[in-house]
Amino acid sequence: VVVYKRAELVATLEGEHTAPVRHLLAMGSSVVSVDATGLLVAWQLPSGEVAGRLHPGFAASALCHPATYLNKVLLGAPDGRMQLWNLRSSKRVHEFEHGWR
Repeated sequence: VVVYKRAELVATLEGEHTAPVRHLLAMGSSVVSVDATGLLVAWQLPSGEVAGRLHPGFAASALCHPATYLNKVLLGAPDGRMQLWNLRSSKRVHEFEHGWR
C-alpha cells in the first residue's frame, strides 16, 4: 500500500499482507487495510508502523469508521453479520448477528 498526499509520497506500507488488499480506509492519521483473507491491519502515518492487527473470522465485504467512535471500525460480512472492533485493543466490541436484515 502506497500513501500519497498532494502528489507527495507519505509512506509505503508493506510486509503484513500476504493476500491482495481489498479495502482501504483513512482514519485521521491512520490507514486501515483489509486483505482477501480478512486480515485487518491499522497503520500509523507518517511512520508506517503497525498500530494493530486483527482477524474477524471472515473476509470483510464492507468497512467503515462510524462518526464519533474513537478507534473503532465496523466490518460487514458477506452473510450479513456486522462486527464493531476497537483497533487500539484489537478486541471485538459487539457483533450484530442479523446485520441489516
